[in-house]
Amino acid sequence: MNLATTSGIDHSARMRGIAREDTVPEQLVKKVLTELGAHFGTQTRNLPGRPDVVSLSEGWVVRINGCFWHGHDCDHGRVESKTNTQAWRAKIADNRERDRRLRVQLESLGFIVEDVWECEVADLSKLSARLLQFLNAARGRLESFILHPKDNVVARRVKLANDQLRTTCLVCPPSTTTLSPPDAYDLAWLRSSSHPPVPRNGLDVITCVDLFSGCGGLTLGIREACYASGRPFRLLLAMEANHHALAVYQANFRPELALEGDLTQYVDGMIGRPVTYAEKSLLDQLDKIDILVAGPPCQGHSNLNNHTRRDDDRNDLYLRVARFAEISRPRHVIVENVASVIHDLRGSLAITRETLEAIGYACDEHTVDLSLIGVPQQRKRHVLVASQERAIDIATVVSDHTVDGRRSVAWAIDDLAGYSTQSLLDKPRNLSVANRERILWLFENGEYDLPNEHRPRCHQGKHSYYAMYGRLRPDLPANTITTGFGSPGQGRYIHPTLPRTITAHEAARLQMFPDFFDFSAASSYEALSKMIGNAVPMKLSYLLTLALFRE
Repeated sequence: MNLATTSGIDHSARMRGIAREDTVPEQLVKKVLTELGAHFGTQTRNLPGRPDVVSLSEGWVVRINGCFWHGHDCDHGRVESKTNTQAWRAKIADNRERDRRLRVQLESLGFIVEDVWECEVADLSKLSARLLQFLNAARGRLESFILHPKDNVVARRVKLANDQLRTTCLVCPPSTTTLSPPDAYDLAWLRSSSHPPVPRNGLDVITCVDLFSGCGGLTLGIREACYASGRPFRLLLAMEANHHALAVYQANFRPELALEGDLTQYVDGMIGRPVTYAEKSLLDQLDKIDILVAGPPCQGHSNLNNHTRRDDDRNDLYLRVARFAEISRPRHVIVENVASVIHDLRGSLAITRETLEAIGYACDEHTVDLSLIGVPQQRKRHVLVASQERAIDIATVVSDHTVDGRRSVAWAIDDLAGYSTQSLLDKPRNLSVANRERILWLFENGEYDLPNEHRPRCHQGKHSYYAMYGRLRPDLPANTITTGFGSPGQGRYIHPTLPRTITAHEAARLQMFPDFFDFSAASSYEALSKMIGNAVPMKLSYLLTLALFRE
């Protein structure tokens, strides 16, 4: 077929309004997409602009544009009428603005959009290469989202093996249909008072062990990844030294075996040595492990620790994870810690990675800014991922799931501003008279940082702790949530619009704990603040688990 002939344009006829755009370019584009293995529909009536080619299952749209009518920067598109020139310029400008507006609307619904110009069908090989790249990008997304404003529903689609998709839907909270589909879905999930049951059949069961479990932030992400991909979830073991955190964990996850105490009681062998009696006794109670996840204590690595920082006995607990992996051989391992773990003077991170690689794991490590992947908080965490089955590039996972704009404090907790109960979770913290006066000064003066003269004398010298006694900005992510979120002297924890510190409920939201997460087993505010502040937002383990699941 002579494409130069079939894609020719009769501009004079078009300008007289006699000829319509040729159907040949559209037919050729559809033929190329079909040869590339794409499955699609055409001119979906309920989508903005009724685009030419639509894949609802994979969330992409291809629009085929006539060069003249849509003002393409090519020889055909630059042709102008010799009569009524201004009117035609205005008409084409309107068409271009309409194209831009419709693209924004399609993208706001969760579609990725590719424009093909009429002139581009003259080189089918080049067009095929470009469309293949586009399809690979669309198919490469582990998850995608579609917003259905008329039904007030947002859908999450997760790609499984053989390019199959599993879709889950949530009802959008009021006034969230203006958000992007990912923002709307995650917010609907955070505000959910109940969670659909995790599948009990379908794909293979995923077994999990969580060492240093805390109240369960990392496990929550793994369980959600199982739910999103239709996999039954089975929790073999949780181990945690803090009684209150373990009680909350058990209430939410029901592990088959829960052990309270020091991991070294149960995993006491040296790396590279035979399994000990205690280790064999533990392993005898466990089945084959798919995912081992662990967040060893971070206090020994923390920049806030001015006593034993970088050289702390607790840092050696990182090595216990390597030892447990050595004797249990899980399919995948995820180890999380503070970003400063890379500076540990005892070399715990390096030894752990070397151990895992020596026994056949492919490893990668990366420091992740969690605000990039949708956590409404400035929080950086180091993560080590090891797998017997595939190499995971953590930076690529983060890049593929970076949100369009960092989620704000208001996004996460705006609906809780007038919400108050007598529960520990929602009851504001009692403050001293001096701290109440400091908070009132911020609101009366419209400020977010407290000047030195209003701080306690011990905090009035030269310092870099400007966030202390600070007020959260509603339009930005929160500062890192720590165990001290109930005290204005511990960081920027004053509510953005109310003269108080944030509640435990609000801190939990900022840590990506949904409303259906049960904290009722926490018997004191101190226990509650410690487990929430030490938790890891579930988005990290969720995305990494999806990547590990991918066939």
